[in-house]
This record gives sequence, C-alpha cells and structure tokens, in this order.
Amino acid sequence: MIDHGVVIADATPREIKARIPSKRVQLQLRDGARRGVVQRRSPVQNLEIADHRVRLLSNEPEAVLRGLFERGVAVRDLEVTGADLEEAFLIMTRRS
Repeated sequence: MIDHGVVIADATPREIKARIPSKRVQLQLRDGARRGVVQRRSPVQNLEIADHRVRLLSNEPEAVLRGLFERGVAVRDLEVTGADLEEAFLIMTRRS
C-alpha cells in the first residue's frame, strides 16, 4: 500500500485488513431515534452518522449492537460485513 509515494504497508490484502477493525456495521435508526445513541465508549471506530444512517467499524460488532438494543434503539436495514482495503487505507492514512 502506497501513500503519496511512500510505502505504508507491504503485506497481503488479508494482512493489511487484519490491522484495522475487521467489521463494517451499517444501519438505519428508526424515525424518532436520537443520533447520539451510538456512543464512542462502545468498541467503535470511524463512526459516521448522516441523517439516520449510521456507518462504523468495530472489532466487536456484537457488543456495539447489543448496546444499542439494550438501550431500546430500534434499527432497520442492518448490515455487518468485513472491512475492505479502501477502509484500511483511509484508517492507515487518517483520511476521510
């Protein structure tokens, strides 16, 4: 992986992705849910919230979701997938 002509990672894609939170969680908060319900104290990195759409990375997506459900947060369109190389690059270069 190269950033502005500098090698920042010399490894397989699998090894590079292993250096970052491994799961991407995307969900939509139901109408009426407050945006502040996704708290940073949970195991979350790269939290993005636009309107009622939430996107985050976490090594512990189960804990994040459990915390939301325990607080009574209703979600829809839940998707949990593996993080990709683009997300690894953005995290490793600290860009959004």
